[in-house]
Amino acid sequence: MPWTIIASLVVLTVGATAWSTSQAPRFFGTPGPGSSSAAKALRDAAWATKESKSFTLVTSQANAGPVIYQEPDISSSKPLFDFSIVSVGQYTYMPSQCKGVSWVRFFTPTGYGPGGVMYDLDLLLSAQRVVHHGNHYIAQWVPSFPWVRVDVVATVRDNKVMAEKETYVYGKGTQWFLRPLSQHSEYGYTVRYTQINSSPAIKVPQRGTIQQESGGGMPRGCATYGVVSFGFPISS
Repeated sequence: MPWTIIASLVVLTVGATAWSTSQAPRFFGTPGPGSSSAAKALRDAAWATKESKSFTLVTSQANAGPVIYQEPDISSSKPLFDFSIVSVGQYTYMPSQCKGVSWVRFFTPTGYGPGGVMYDLDLLLSAQRVVHHGNHYIAQWVPSFPWVRVDVVATVRDNKVMAEKETYVYGKGTQWFLRPLSQHSEYGYTVRYTQINSSPAIKVPQRGTIQQESGGGMPRGCATYGVVSFGFPISS
């Protein structure tokens, strides 16, 4: 490839990056006018919900099932019909197909479980702009490298977060996306918090029915289910 073409591509890339950076809103450390007290009230409610004895989280999207959380660091979820996942700290227990073994344990520090349960509340704790309207708080979150904007409408009652309606905005129209010619898109879901301090008890798998993962991989000699791990850059 001729050097002139390479140089032109470099210049275009640097220019696009500089343009994107210049358009990025500077939310960090500079909340919008009148939002400081609203942000504090919302964060207090988010912390109160996180520190409650237990709660049940229900996500309204793609038939997602309820996730029950209890302190300290114990959660149970049903991502599929009649299929349970139990997480304790940094370990995840999933149903096993091995004879005489009910559960297989995996080390999943950033996968399913307590860390993921708190993701939506962490969005409220790290929101840069917050506006208060009655029982509703409109919060906006932007990562340090601005590739997406998250708009959250949180409902707060009795100093607890009852629900979060989240919208993720990508691409053209956000005004700070690195690729300004990409298609604008939105993705969203709703989270509800119920039975705060009164959620059903979680049954932790008994040691005698567990097969420990071998070398970080799947156990040999029988079939089991895989774990999909994901994460977002959250600062709480």
